[in-house]
Amino acid sequence: MCFKPAPLIVNEVNRLLRGWSGYFGYGHPRRAFASVNYQTFRRMDIHLRRRSQRGCRPGKGMSLYEHLYYNLGLEKLCGIR
Repeated sequence: MCFKPAPLIVNEVNRLLRGWSGYFGYGHPRRAFASVNYQTFRRMDIHLRRRSQRGCRPGKGMSLYEHLYYNLGLEKLCGIR
C-alpha cells in the first residue's frame, strides 16, 4: 500500500465503504456509520503521514480533512437512505 498513489487507495476504500453501507445500512446505522467515518479518517491520516519520510502535506491553508474529502474524494457513510 505504501507505493500506491493516494487517489487509488481512496478509490479502493470508497468501494469498500459503499459495499459495507449497502449491506449494513438497514435499520438505524447512524452511530455505527459515524464510528466508521471517524476510523476511516484516522487510518487514512496515519497512512498518509507514514507513507514516506515527508508525509502528506495538504495545500497551503487546507486541512487534512478538506484534502481527503474534497480533493481526493473520500466518501462518508450517511445514516439516512
